[in-house]
Amino acid sequence: MCSYAITELQKDIETELLDLPEAEREAQRTKFAVFVVHNKLKPKVKELAPDIPYYAGAEVDDVWWVILLHPRTAGALTLRFLQAGLSMGDAVRARFNKGDAGLISP
Repeated sequence: MCSYAITELQKDIETELLDLPEAEREAQRTKFAVFVVHNKLKPKVKELAPDIPYYAGAEVDDVWWVILLHPRTAGALTLRFLQAGLSMGDAVRARFNKGDAGLISP
């Protein structure tokens, strides 16, 4: 995903650079670096170019857990947890402690 985003940004930048005089293009070319909060420990689909620095805040196992709360749905979601006799924290801990990834949504 990261390499795809950089490739798309590079295309946009190259298009914009064409508007500049050729002598100024190299000085204006963007240099990229990548910072991710959680780097998943799994094989990557595509490697980044060697000249692009990559920084990870934490190395984590390849597990997904996402909680989606939108103001319009938060009330309904909370109601479902309460009807099930759970707090939202209980539901998240139960999913996380089992080690499986889960998408909790209304």
